[in-house]
Amino acid sequence: MIRPDVDLYDGGPVRAGLLLVAVLTGACAGADIPTPSVIDANRSGIALGRLERGRAVYLEKCTRCHSPVAPRDYSSNEWPGRVDEMTDRSKISQDEKQLILTYLTTMSSTPK
Repeated sequence: MIRPDVDLYDGGPVRAGLLLVAVLTGACAGADIPTPSVIDANRSGIALGRLERGRAVYLEKCTRCHSPVAPRDYSSNEWPGRVDEMTDRSKISQDEKQLILTYLTTMSSTPK
């Protein structure tokens, strides 16, 4: 129920909530982190489930310290070095590293 005696835009909880939504939306909008499709799986010869898992691990592990970087921001040849730089600091397993690399290198070459 809307109360005419309450100003919803006076810096109260509604404004704080809207600000939080705006900040979170802006942070996620910084990079295009594509969801792999059947087309990507067929093009690369990699199972769709493996690409999807790679994306999930990438978003789970890598965004603990920094905003996600779009796969297309680096070539498939550049990604291994970038991931190697972060492996020790991020405490990811070799399996997680391979999933992340598979996702990033496959999606970095997605036709635009």
